[in-house]
Amino acid sequence: MFNQHPVFIGISYIGAFSYSFLLNGWEKTLKQSFLLTLPGLLIVALLNPMFNHYGVTMLYYVKSSGNWITLEALVYGVVLGAVMFVVIQWFSCYNKVMTTDKFIYLFGRIIPALSLILSMALRFVPRFTAQLKVIRSGQKAMGRDVSEGSLFARIRHGLNMLSILVTWALENAIETSDSMRSRGYGLKGRTAFSIYHFTRKDKYVLGMMIGLSAIFTGGCIKGAAYASYDPRILLAGFTIQGYAAPVSVSPLLALLTYLCFAAFCFLPVLLDVTETIRFSYSRRKETADLEMTYQKNLPDSGTGRNRQMNLVEIKDFGFSYPESSRKVLEHVNLNIKEGTLNVIMGRSGCGKSTLLRQLKSVLAPAGEKEGEILYRNIPLRDTDHRTQSQEIGFVMQNPDNQIVTDKVWHELAFGLESLGYDNATIRLRVAEMASYFGIQKWFYKNVSELSGGQKTASKPGFRDGHAPVFTDPGRANLPVGSHCSLRFSGDREED
Repeated sequence: MFNQHPVFIGISYIGAFSYSFLLNGWEKTLKQSFLLTLPGLLIVALLNPMFNHYGVTMLYYVKSSGNWITLEALVYGVVLGAVMFVVIQWFSCYNKVMTTDKFIYLFGRIIPALSLILSMALRFVPRFTAQLKVIRSGQKAMGRDVSEGSLFARIRHGLNMLSILVTWALENAIETSDSMRSRGYGLKGRTAFSIYHFTRKDKYVLGMMIGLSAIFTGGCIKGAAYASYDPRILLAGFTIQGYAAPVSVSPLLALLTYLCFAAFCFLPVLLDVTETIRFSYSRRKETADLEMTYQKNLPDSGTGRNRQMNLVEIKDFGFSYPESSRKVLEHVNLNIKEGTLNVIMGRSGCGKSTLLRQLKSVLAPAGEKEGEILYRNIPLRDTDHRTQSQEIGFVMQNPDNQIVTDKVWHELAFGLESLGYDNATIRLRVAEMASYFGIQKWFYKNVSELSGGQKTASKPGFRDGHAPVFTDPGRANLPVGSHCSLRFSGDREED
């Protein structure tokens, strides 16, 4: 890529252009190549002979400066511009290929905690930026913009915005922490999942790359890449104006070097085309297999024994917050059976969120409790953290605070990682969830690109067809009386 031999530059450019075409499409590639980069190439090519006057082949005499424009300086300017052009083209491909997923894969095996921190940082930075815009808009509406007023006033307004942002971050961090703990984070045996894995084919490709690199590097060391533009143009493997390069290189070695370099540059293009064809075929086959699997394993909709079992049973439950004489919940009785949909409705502050959080121990607020909560006929307090994380799902009011990682696929795998599942099992379950909920189109997206509904749908709310999922939607936009009521579908109203 950094070689100044025209053959190497030409091969490298064609390879970079072809790969960019596959990754970015023809419109973006042509725009980047000819509207953005090409003018820079021409500028460098024209400026070089105006400031550098080496060479023996005179083209034009500039009377104002008293200098000659030489062919060697002009050609060398074109070469420098072309090298810059090729480097930019390859880096555009690099930015497209080397996503955060791959960095997490590289570091996750060595330092799993570092990969999680990296993913969380990539998740929260865009959130902070977006929230700062919201805060600034609100402050500007109140006449407290950082771009107006005296210096001290702008500093004061900026510090005020920073204080609001820090407070917002700390408040949201509490819910994120609850989300992580409710999904099993902190349990022993956490694993690091990645959608990438090093296969036998990857070993073959890596060996091929090393072999090609060794051959053309050896050819370059022998002189096949020799290029000189001062005082005259001399290129290995070519005779220019009757002069040959001082380095003796056989035509066969030069040709072999060029071919190996070309194979190395076009290897990504070949891999991308073959993998695209294979993926399109395997996706059709696997989608059909998954649909068939789900049809066979749909939960029984009959009235068998399991359907009659109480999944969650609340007996005369009461709760009050510390140092408060008022009971938020009092004499609550509720039975939730497997396979049923239960809705709790009530005005803001009547205890909906408090009740739902009692159904998962790590989310339960501190306070005085009365009565008992059973999960599968076992007291919830006797159900360990791993079992609750694995079998009881909980979707919070604000899905943004519950999302931990920066990618949809990683968010789906987070809970399974915390529970210590191996990569093969996580891969299967994540694929099944994505297929079942129809989220394949945004499987690889950043969570910041999703809508509110998509963020909620991307939460892995259950582990099997009989596990409960609790959702806290906040205040329902429904007319209610002046009294506080908890309404349970299929059960009597509790006032």
